[in-house]
Amino acid sequence: MIIRPAELSDLAAITEIRNFSILNSNALFETAIERPEDRVQWFSGYAEVGKYRILIAEENGRVLGYASSNRYRVGEPFSNTVEFSIFVAQDCGGNGVGSMLYRELIAIARAEKFTVSSPASHCQTRPQLRCTKSSDLRKWASSVNTPQRTTLSQLSLASKTT
Repeated sequence: MIIRPAELSDLAAITEIRNFSILNSNALFETAIERPEDRVQWFSGYAEVGKYRILIAEENGRVLGYASSNRYRVGEPFSNTVEFSIFVAQDCGGNGVGSMLYRELIAIARAEKFTVSSPASHCQTRPQLRCTKSSDLRKWASSVNTPQRTTLSQLSLASKTT
């Protein structure tokens, strides 16, 4: 499996993964099925470098999942803060795809000194919760001043309710 920047040609696979989430969870807070052409403007807001990116997990030419770093909130105090979104194809959950994407986003944030918003409050499934409880995230959160430092202590509470 490789992790790479997303390309416009990945938009059909990204949209398919998003549509599964729209139909089967509230992770996106959307109800309408999307078409790849509906996502072009959204996609144009990301780049291969900088704070806002889309990464693809790919194996044998198939997109297994994608992750994005997104604006956290509007306003100068949050200008250096991003939040992550990670979505995995329905048949690829539990195979480490999300964790690999998450680790790559963490590495980018660390290298470029971005602050990362709290991930635990957005966990919809046990795999997402496991991903946020990973040792890589714990090590990173304890080494930098991010909102995750306080959120990690809340993860044990969240895991009891899911």
